Amino acid sequence: MKKAIIVLILVMALVSQLAAQPARFIDNNAA
Repeated sequence: MKKAIIVLILVMALVSQLAAQPARFIDNNAA
């Protein structure tokens, strides 16, 4: 149960970062 909650939080944090800085994320992957 705890694992599911932690995974959910991590996914939400990742999505929020992608939404806030999509260009920077793409640049980091390209580099």
